[in-house]
Amino acid sequence: MMYKNLQMVSMYLPTGLATLVALAIIGSSSAVAAELGKQFDDYTEMHTKTDYGALFFSDDADEHRFIQIDGDGELKLPSQTRYCFVLNHYSKERGFRNIVRTYRAQTTKWHKTAPTTTESFHKPYIPTADEESEAITDYCIEGIQDVVKIAIEFGSNDGSSFRHNISFDLR
Repeated sequence: MMYKNLQMVSMYLPTGLATLVALAIIGSSSAVAAELGKQFDDYTEMHTKTDYGALFFSDDADEHRFIQIDGDGELKLPSQTRYCFVLNHYSKERGFRNIVRTYRAQTTKWHKTAPTTTESFHKPYIPTADEESEAITDYCIEGIQDVVKIAIEFGSNDGSSFRHNISFDLR
């Protein structure tokens, strides 16, 4: 389908302009966006109705509301003074309990008036088989007064379940 669109573009436009339009079509088709998905209002729902390693945006830590992030890429988030993210570390699979894992986040912040900064976060967690567990793997970003964009790479020594890459603009 994209090939047909490119052929049509090249038939009607001068060569230089056709090349620019073709590059724009190709570039826009490969852009990836993460989206906010289903909301969970308690720990049990969040743990049991999503996969081990699922990533959530927690829009209000006091309310324990978790909004699943579907996919990797650019994300649209509401304007806030801090941003918190949670990883689901619930599993009933044998061998998960009592094994210490390390979850990581590398955060890059683009500032309006200062150089770009990168911060690393790591913390040990033990996966849980308790579906009501409130000991969540959370990571909050504060100190964003001068920040215009944030990118986060999540990972773990537990394999690919916890690999997530998101970014978002601050308004």
